[in-house]
Amino acid sequence: MVQLPSQPWPAALLSLQPHASFLALGADMETRAVAYRALPEAALRPDKLATTRASLQQQRALGSRAFQAMAQAKIQRFVGVRSAHWPEKATKGGYK
Repeated sequence: MVQLPSQPWPAALLSLQPHASFLALGADMETRAVAYRALPEAALRPDKLATTRASLQQQRALGSRAFQAMAQAKIQRFVGVRSAHWPEKATKGGYK
């Protein structure tokens, strides 16, 4: 039988330390996490941030339409972001 290691992480990983820039974001981990999460919101326009988040959440290709078309042709699978509620719900007069 294989014996499990005494430590779950290799020694090299245990010696890693947070970067000074990350530590400068706040006094404790919670404060740093809030500040770290705010960085993309400050650096990106709201539409770019929404596009990036949607692509990541759906594990889709992020890039221009030309890049997505090239990727889609290469792997023969849809690579764009799909609507969250597809197909759209029917309204009183039919579909929206």
